[in-house]
Amino acid sequence: MGKKSCFWGAFGIVLALGLVLISCESVAEAVLTSMTNANSTSTDSGQIYYFYNESSYTVTIMDPTGSTTLSPGGNTKIRYNKQISIYSVDYSPSDRVVPSQSGGIITFRNR
Repeated sequence: MGKKSCFWGAFGIVLALGLVLISCESVAEAVLTSMTNANSTSTDSGQIYYFYNESSYTVTIMDPTGSTTLSPGGNTKIRYNKQISIYSVDYSPSDRVVPSQSGGIITFRNR
């Protein structure tokens, strides 16, 4: 009986370790995928940014592909990647509105 107990105990430990490693690999993959997509300058798929206009002015978002206009209260989403990143985005009227960013959400408010 002692040998059977040791066998099942060792088997249980190996099985538990296997499940932990499988679980950790999935979590690691999710974390790495999230970090890669969060960095819009390094991936082809990039990241979607959500723009909200909470100002009382019409805001124009400009990037190398063109421009998008947001009326007061309007919103849009734009995907940026390594060809065109969030760092190449400009907006107007910059003297009347100020953007704030929380992750992939950018909100324009009156200055």
